[in-house]
Amino acid sequence: DDDDDDDENGESLRKKKSGAEEAVYFVGQMCAKRSLLFHRLHHFRFHIYQKCDEKIMSGRFSSDTSQAQVLKALMAKKAWIDVLFSDLEALINAVDRLMTSEGS
Repeated sequence: DDDDDDDENGESLRKKKSGAEEAVYFVGQMCAKRSLLFHRLHHFRFHIYQKCDEKIMSGRFSSDTSQAQVLKALMAKKAWIDVLFSDLEALINAVDRLMTSEGS
């Protein structure tokens, strides 16, 4: 699967442009909740990439800053990392709640 490729320049995470119109589906309430939640989960990696890219661009790194130095600087921002982790944790908990409620 191409989505699982971890290339160094993030090409697999870039938005793909499409000329196709947006599809509309009519589904029940539970399917709608499940679809929205799993859509968010599916695209979470891309959103993390975007947030990291924004953070790097706002970090005022010079062109001679190495990738290791950029990564070290980002990882030093514990509050920012904690927010990213909390976002993922909340999403996983929402999936867990949905799956648990469907089993009841």
